[in-house]
Parts: sequence; C-alpha cells; structure tokens
Amino acid sequence: MSLNHLAILTPGFADGENDTTCIPALQDFILGLRRRRPELRISIFAQRYPGHRHPYLWHDMWVHPAGGGTARLPASLAGGLRTLAAMHRAAGRHGRIDVVHAFWLGECAALARLYGRLTGARQVVTLMGQEVRHRDRYRRLLGRPGMVSVAVSPWQRARLCETGGPDADLVIPWGVTPWVAPATAAVRDVDLLSVGSLTAVKDPLAFVRVVAGVARHRPGLKARMIGDGPLLAEVRAAAAAAGISDRLDLPGALPRPLALDAMTRARILLHTADFESFCMAMVEARARGATVLSRPVGIAADLSDPGFVTVTDEAELITTACRILEEPPSAPSLPCPLERTLDDHLRLYDV
Repeated sequence: MSLNHLAILTPGFADGENDTTCIPALQDFILGLRRRRPELRISIFAQRYPGHRHPYLWHDMWVHPAGGGTARLPASLAGGLRTLAAMHRAAGRHGRIDVVHAFWLGECAALARLYGRLTGARQVVTLMGQEVRHRDRYRRLLGRPGMVSVAVSPWQRARLCETGGPDADLVIPWGVTPWVAPATAAVRDVDLLSVGSLTAVKDPLAFVRVVAGVARHRPGLKARMIGDGPLLAEVRAAAAAAGISDRLDLPGALPRPLALDAMTRARILLHTADFESFCMAMVEARARGATVLSRPVGIAADLSDPGFVTVTDEAELITTACRILEEPPSAPSLPCPLERTLDDHLRLYDV
C-alpha cells in the first residue's frame, strides 16, 4: 500500500514548537518521519491536551486539538466527535487517510478503530504506559482484524500477556538520535541523576533513600532530581529528614534541552520506578555516556548493553551505585537508534 496521509491520534501533544516536554518520544518520532518522508502528509489529532480547540501548525504539520481536558464519559464523547469531524475535514483537504496510528490503548485507539471501520484506513495502536497492567473495555480492541498492536519493549509485552492479553503483534522500541559529543570532554560532576515525574509509580522517595545510602559511603556525593509532580513536597521533606538536602538538587521540571544536558554531566542515571513500558530517559542518558542503574523494568530489562545495570531492591541499588562510581565512566552507546524505529514503522505502514 502506498502511504500518502498518516493520522496520529494522541491524548496530548506539544502546544507549539517550544513545548519540548509533552511526550518527547512522539515528537522525535514524527519529526523523524517528516525528515525521512518529506512528501508524506502527517495530520496530528490531540484529544485532551492542549485544552483549546484551535488548529495550529507544528513544524509545518497541522495539529487538531479536541480540547477534551479532563472530561470523563459521557462528556468526553463530544471531544471524540470533534476529532472524527476533524479527521474527515483533513481527509477532504489533504487526501484520504491511509493509516491512523493511535497512542495508548484508550479512547484514541477506540477512535482509530471507529474511523478505520468507517473509511477502510488501516489502524495501528502503540501501547504506551500502564494500560497493560489491567484489563478494561479497550483491551477488546487488540487482535481485531485491521488493528495492529505495537508494544514498546519486550518487558511491556510480557506484562500484557500476564494480564490476559491478547498478545501484541510486534515490538518496536522508541529510538533516540546519536549524541554529538562536545570537542572538550564532558565534566561528570553529578553522581546520581533522576529525570521524570514525581509520581507514585516513579517512586522518587526510593531515589532519596538510595542517595542517602550512597552518601554514607561517599561524603562528597552530588545528586540531582529533575522533575515535578504531586510528591515534590514529600521528596523535599524526606531529603531534609535524611540530612541530604545539601547534596540533592531539586530544580523542578526543566525544558528538555536542559534535561539532556544534565545527562551529559551525570555518572549514573538512577531510575527507581517500579513500572515502565519503555523509559526514554534511560536510552537518552546512555546515548550521552551515563550508566543506567534501575529496577528490571521497561527497556532496561531486555538490553545486553553493559551500561544498563538492573537490580531488584534498594539495598542492591545502593551497593551497585557505590561500585559503579568507583569505576571509569562508561562510553556512550545507542541501543535504540531512532533510524531503526523509523524503519520498523515505515515497513508497518507500507504493508
């Protein structure tokens, strides 16, 4: 099939070209598709975020927000209808939509299925997060004729099967671009770095405890936690109680370029989440020469790269971090290149 018009359905998307923190993996992917296939028409439909309903250009591609916000059923049905209407108008203006690709197994996948049934467009859904941990009404979309399901890591795919499936059709990890090292060697002046939302699933309090444990063995330890979220106040309190407030920098959420720059200065990206479908921060940090130390979740659970180290409990995180900090810094590596991600998707779209 010749691919001329691709529709992307996502709960949220960047509200302008300066918004670098809204699903950066998806932003990189779409920009990569545009670079590889400049003639391909890409239309983006955002169901929940931004909260307005005004179409706008993002890198010369139209984004159509439905403005759904936090509305729940039945109020959210209006947003779905707006998206379907916007897809119909986009097809009228720019040609038939050949493939509709939904991200997250949720309302976007249901809209992709409905649009595909109405128009004959092929449907793809990428499982992005915790939707594989539980069964809900959207799980029945998997395995339907014309709907191809994609997991972003073997570990995520296994969790899907553990909760009753159906199995994903294939695995396509997210990809990152190679890091161009500066002419002068990067100064690795941050021992332990965390990048991510401060939510329960990310377990930022475990990061604080590990920093405190490592600090007992390394008095000059420097740690940094980039991110914001509902647990920020608890993180600050835990750091103060552990006596490490002067060793743990909490700058809050940072624009993506600054977060990536922080990775070039880190010895270890310490990731304490108890669940990850993929974790873009891990592969971004490895591309910049940081060692990734985490629980066996997401893409870290399946890579043979020696720069990925997985352990199961906090005591092991502490002892392993101490060991890594005694060793020479690891060299950058690119276990998940963006070009391979693009190749795999273009083969899928062109079937």
